[in-house]
Amino acid sequence: MESQQKRWFLALLLCAAAAVLWQMFIAKPPPRPTEAPPTAAVEGTGSGSGLEPTPSLGATGPAEAEPAQPEAPQQVLAVGQDVEPVEILEPQTLQGRGFLVRFSNTGAVLVDHRIEEPEQYIPREGFTGIFPGGVEEQPTLELLVEGLEDLTERSPYRFVADESLLAPGSDADPPVYQRLVYRWSNGLVEIDKVIEPDPEKPYVLQLQLIFRNLQQRQQEVRAVEILMWADDTVTARRGMLNPIANTRQVACLVDDSLEKESRDKIEGQQFSGPTRWAGVHDRYFLAAATLPEGTAASGCRFERREGLIGGVLRLEGFTLQPGEEHRLALRTYTGPKDESSLKVAGSQLSRSVDYGLFGFLARPMKWLLSAFHRLIPNWGVAIILLTILVKVLMWPWTQKSFKSMERMKAIQPKMQALKEKYGNDKTKLTEETMKLYREHNVSPFGCLPMLLQMPIYIALYRMIYSSVELYKADFALWVKDLSQPDPTYILPILMTATMFGQQLLTPTTSDNPQMKWMMRLMPLMFGFFMLVLPSGLVLYIFASSLLGIIQQYLIRRQFAKPALAAAPAAPAENEGRPQRRRRERRQAK
Repeated sequence: MESQQKRWFLALLLCAAAAVLWQMFIAKPPPRPTEAPPTAAVEGTGSGSGLEPTPSLGATGPAEAEPAQPEAPQQVLAVGQDVEPVEILEPQTLQGRGFLVRFSNTGAVLVDHRIEEPEQYIPREGFTGIFPGGVEEQPTLELLVEGLEDLTERSPYRFVADESLLAPGSDADPPVYQRLVYRWSNGLVEIDKVIEPDPEKPYVLQLQLIFRNLQQRQQEVRAVEILMWADDTVTARRGMLNPIANTRQVACLVDDSLEKESRDKIEGQQFSGPTRWAGVHDRYFLAAATLPEGTAASGCRFERREGLIGGVLRLEGFTLQPGEEHRLALRTYTGPKDESSLKVAGSQLSRSVDYGLFGFLARPMKWLLSAFHRLIPNWGVAIILLTILVKVLMWPWTQKSFKSMERMKAIQPKMQALKEKYGNDKTKLTEETMKLYREHNVSPFGCLPMLLQMPIYIALYRMIYSSVELYKADFALWVKDLSQPDPTYILPILMTATMFGQQLLTPTTSDNPQMKWMMRLMPLMFGFFMLVLPSGLVLYIFASSLLGIIQQYLIRRQFAKPALAAAPAAPAENEGRPQRRRRERRQAK
């Protein structure tokens, strides 16, 4: 037993000696520990590979050692380092040219927007539209990055106060800034949102996105999206009495084509191609994300949430190498659809003012309307002057049409006689009717000049309806806002009366009593709809109808002169009762 214990003890000694000899002469020494890189990131743009472990000089000597890596342009965070929690703050205020906005560091999104000048474009009290009104459920300028799953629309950003810039002379509480900087990080990638107003362009914000790769491997960013949201709850209230309400739509300009949809037709549509802008708009205001002039995004899409509609601008992705920084420059326009401001903002934002099918006619009319307003600074007077000018230009066509209708009315008894005589012979009836037309210089296409004028009147109607210049524009007396219905209903009543008078003076070529009743009821129907339409439109139709009455009166007088000249040619038909009795007594003798 004792000999067996000695053998076990000798075996343990031999094992320990073998382990010591192995460590001393055979095994390589362990590598020296390296210090972890510091966690601070340095501002700047770089494309280096980040900090790498310094290679040790082995037995091969300095001649075979790898060349030293160049110093990285910025230090990087160790992979997986914890990120400090972000404090949620009260929204920060940013002063722009003509507007004031507030941003929340929850998502670094725009949560409140106020137009400050000119006073005409300050939305009416209680306005809930395409601009956020302090409710975080309707954010604007959300950022989504495909490839960063932990970045969401509501991810908190750290407000970088030392890199933000206060507005000159700002002593308000809370302070007003002229540049805001927000930073998001997950310890691997860092994103800055730098927001500042454009000093030369009204209602324009400049947005710079700065991506930094803080890790020691490359980071793929498949796409970057900017989301613009609008409240759509008011649109759902339109009905029979408001058939063309101020509908809000999502829109984007892609491949030089304006794509737009209202809430009920949004089904996640996606568009690919060079995209100038994407956003939301209504009749008078626009909120859109765009890129600097001369550049374009890769596409856009439409989204819908509960009570919200959104336009999304999509940018192509990129690859971030270790330690690399990538910048994206964007802009936003959040203001009235004033064409002068939209043209200054660029990126074809003026295409958001849609005049419909006859826009090529409406735009010159808009230029004339603005010219009249510069001459007499009253938009109501400018509408009347433009209506007069259009009537004067259309006078030859209108006169020709009315003359043809008067001649057609004069030959109606003869046409009725032809129908009774040749009613069973369609070919003969056609021949005799055409012969009658030639004898009395009547054109069967007498209404064609009137039809040719319709595109002009439709373009004029659409231009006045879509002009933000009429928003809160004062005319005279009780009409204080040409973009709102007349609160007293006086203009719709006057318009109905003038339309009815015009109908009475318009020659009719039909003896159908139902058609006559329809023509008489049409002014009442128009007047009913005009009760809820902008008073600027009602003013245009009223002025047009009044000028139409004057025009038809002059044409009727012109036709009355030939009738008076021809009166002696038929004395028997124009004699009075005493003359007829004397003539009959002479004939009886």
